[in-house]
Amino acid sequence: MAFQREGASSSVVRQPGKKLCADRELEPFFNSSVSSSLVLRLPPEITSEIFLHFLPTYPEFPPLSGILSPVLLCQICGHWREIALSTPRLWRAIKLPLDSHQGVLPLLDCLTAWLARSGRSPLALEITAVSTSELEFLPDFMPTIALHRHRLDHLVLDVRFEHLSFLSGDMPLLRDLTIGSTYHAPPAGGSILIDHAPALRNLVVPVFDVAFRQLPFGQLISLDAGYIYLTECAEILREAKNLVDCRFTIQHDTFTPTSIPIIPAHQRLRHIAFRRVDGTHIDRLLAELTLPVLSKLEVYESGVSIAALAAFISRSQCTLEELRITYARSEEEAYHQALPSVSAIILERGAGYSFYGTTL
Repeated sequence: MAFQREGASSSVVRQPGKKLCADRELEPFFNSSVSSSLVLRLPPEITSEIFLHFLPTYPEFPPLSGILSPVLLCQICGHWREIALSTPRLWRAIKLPLDSHQGVLPLLDCLTAWLARSGRSPLALEITAVSTSELEFLPDFMPTIALHRHRLDHLVLDVRFEHLSFLSGDMPLLRDLTIGSTYHAPPAGGSILIDHAPALRNLVVPVFDVAFRQLPFGQLISLDAGYIYLTECAEILREAKNLVDCRFTIQHDTFTPTSIPIIPAHQRLRHIAFRRVDGTHIDRLLAELTLPVLSKLEVYESGVSIAALAAFISRSQCTLEELRITYARSEEEAYHQALPSVSAIILERGAGYSFYGTTL
């Protein structure tokens, strides 16, 4: 008997007497009358929940095929196929690598099928290019994605500026947005507008420019912005009063004014990292920051003085649990003497950006 659940429909009907097992490796298991009876007589709702625990935790992406793919569940037997196709949440996380070797139509058919099977579930979607040449496929995919824009809650796009226009539509569920590394600067005057994304909380932008200045920073709790000027950092920090975690990769601006606008004290910002592109000094920005609940700070040594760090920590009156200095050359004793209140000071002598190292 066919069944429906979660608002999805299935045309696959189990036929009495039909051989269920399609995978030879599992035939001994299903040929056991006791085990097959126990497994196949489970209520569909329980089997469906077991299937959901088989996949990576949402919004992590399962592979399109092979182990850990929901497609595998459809290949075991007719009964399991029926349940898998009737469980929209199995198909709600889609990672589609654009690969010219596979061709446009097979990939587009795959995307269309998964989107249809996902029913009305919120969607996690990642579109990536194997190489920049695959980006020519994007015009074929973006209209299909735009039709499901209202269901997107986790979105990773390795696309060029001109393919981001669909973001200006209604995206009521969007929580996480990552713009991939193939993004490039837009034409003069171009901008990315998100008209309605009230749930957006986490944003990753590898190259920050004028196109992103109209994004709703005030509602973000996490931000990672690359190749950004000090003045742009200040403008964002003035607006983004709900930030808890942010990372800025700083680049030099020959037109940066000598002063940085006053930034009101942040009452929620706990982790902040300043990463290096060219060694631009950030002392002026630190001088305008007051972060009373800050617990982790990362800076690069060539861009900040110990005196500026001490003044910032003293003004903020924060309990700094970890200070990470990248590209460090100074002796650790100099930091310990100047910053006795910091619980852990980590010096990275190389160019690493990770939060791993030796606690001094």
